[in-house]
Amino acid sequence: MFLRTFAALAAALALASASLAQPAARSDLESRAPPDLQVWVTSSTDFCVILPRAKYSTIGDSEFPGGAKSYCTKRYDSSQGKVPAKFFTSGPFVSKARGKSGGRQVQLTGCINASASPRLQPNDGGGQYDSAPGGTDGKGNPAGSVCLGYNHYVQIVEPDANRICIRCCDNQSDCPLQFDTSGCKKIIPGRYDGC
Repeated sequence: MFLRTFAALAAALALASASLAQPAARSDLESRAPPDLQVWVTSSTDFCVILPRAKYSTIGDSEFPGGAKSYCTKRYDSSQGKVPAKFFTSGPFVSKARGKSGGRQVQLTGCINASASPRLQPNDGGGQYDSAPGGTDGKGNPAGSVCLGYNHYVQIVEPDANRICIRCCDNQSDCPLQFDTSGCKKIIPGRYDGC
């Protein structure tokens, strides 16, 4: 009896620790999204953003299937990259204020040193990554990418302006995709101290 109870308890603990090892998936889409296409913002020290996969790429040049992937401060899978040391020169700043729609959202904003990442060209004007219904085929950019715990996300990387921003939101209206050339300050107002 004791051994059966002990075995059941050990199995339950193993299952619990495995589920805590990665951010919890919210839906079937998230559970099918590969780890290198998952972003999240939990805190200023625990987040994932999308950056080009190839070295010294522009954001525009990375907008093809397999051209970009997630880079994390606390990655849980070897397919995810690591946010470079000294990437942020100011921030990152996290806000969990409600969106204009009243829905949940979380955003990260800040100033970056584009030269700290071998993935970016410092003179690149930047671009946008986003979840569905964005991208050329409506599946997001990169296709299939998701923000864990939310229905949508939009992210802008502006190497030449030394800015990055990402917002994950429940309501699509709080993550506007149609201003992709307007920059972080327009799409995701927040703190950009010093850039």
